[in-house]
Amino acid sequence: MLKVFKVVGDSMLPTLKPNDLVITSSFKKMNKRDIVVLNTNIYGNIVKRISIIDGTKINIESDNKKTYSATCQRSYFVSSIVGKVIFKISARNIFLRLLIN
Repeated sequence: MLKVFKVVGDSMLPTLKPNDLVITSSFKKMNKRDIVVLNTNIYGNIVKRISIIDGTKINIESDNKKTYSATCQRSYFVSSIVGKVIFKISARNIFLRLLIN
C-alpha cells in the first residue's frame, strides 16, 4: 500500500527538505541506509534513515549532521516502520505548492 507524508523540519537535509512530500510503500525487506517513515508513541510519524538493523530492532539517523534529533537516541522495533520512502516530490514543485497552500 502506498502512503503520502509531508516532511516537517530540517533533520533530513539535504536529502529531504521541509514541505517535501514522500511516498512510501510497505516493503517487507528493509535495508541499512533506506529512508523510512516510523510511527512513534512520542513524536508520531517521523522520517529517518536506517543506520542499523539488528533482528527485530533498528537504529535510525538524520541526514543533517548539524541538527540534534532526540528520536535517533534509541532503538525501534521493525514493526514500527510505516513504509519505505520510494519517491519524493520537492516542495519547490508548483503542483505541490497548490496542494499545501
